[in-house]
Formats: sequence, C-alpha cells, structure tokens
Amino acid sequence: MLSIVRFDKNTLAFVLNIDPIDIPLSIRKEAESLQLLKKDEFHITIIGRATGEILTNHLQNFSQEKRINILATIETLITKTIWNIRLENEYFFIEKAYQNPEETRKSIIQIANTPELNQFYKELEILFEVKLDLPIPHVTLFTNSTREKKKLRGIGIYSASQMQELNPKKIQ
Repeated sequence: MLSIVRFDKNTLAFVLNIDPIDIPLSIRKEAESLQLLKKDEFHITIIGRATGEILTNHLQNFSQEKRINILATIETLITKTIWNIRLENEYFFIEKAYQNPEETRKSIIQIANTPELNQFYKELEILFEVKLDLPIPHVTLFTNSTREKKKLRGIGIYSASQMQELNPKKIQ
C-alpha cells in the first residue's frame, strides 16, 4: 500500500503517499451527493503544516550543528521505520470555514491505523524537547472548496481535539 515517502527539510512536512484506494460504492455515492471531487493522489500526513511550524520554530533554539544533526536523525528515523498502514472501515464527512480569504472546504476522510506513529512522535519530542499533539492518521478521499484553486485541497487535521472541533459526521 505504501509507495513513496515525502519529507521536506524546510517545512518538516512529512507524508506517506499510498497506492490508489478501492473506495466503497456507498462512500462514492455520498461524495457525489455532497458534490465532492475524488482526490487524484492519496497520502497520510505524519507531520502536517501546523506541527512542522512548531518544530521549525523550536529548531531555531539549537546551534547550526545540532540543527543539522536533528534533520539527519529525522531522515534516518523516517527511512528506518517500517510504516504499516491499515485503512479502517471508518469514514467521516468534515467541513471547515476559513478566513482571509473567505472559503469553505468539505471532505470525506478514511481513518487509518499507523502503529509506528506513537513511537515516531516520542522520538520527535525527545529531539526537539517539546510536547506535540498526536495527529489523527487519515486519508482524504474526496474534497471540494468554495475557492476554485483549492477544490482538491483537504482539511488539515492535526489532533484528536481539532478533529472534534470540526464536528465530524460519521458516514455509515
């Protein structure tokens, strides 16, 4: 299922690209009724934008040498970890309003189980000397936006509490 790992040293964003997913007919019909568009690529975000910003800010607290060592350690950790991904039979519809510019995004996500995530985040917390929220592993299957340029962009979900704030609706 796992095909490519993408890690950006500048933003510290890290995603696991995965092979195309066989989406159940009921979920496809729900997406169609909500006027959502199927994503053209699927991934699980391990380090998203918000977490990456926290980490890059903390990176500034260290010497240049230590920053280089931390980045090398992260890359080693990423490549040595055998990422096991199991897609669960759990689907949610989520919606989020944005400001500046005004926009509303809607998505259907599928929950994933990634057992290595907890240990990976423990290692990050030790490296950066910071406490991090654990992300909700998921794959965005369908999405849409009121802004044309963002129609295929998902909604970043960085923690369980943030997911609850979005008032997710379980799709049966």
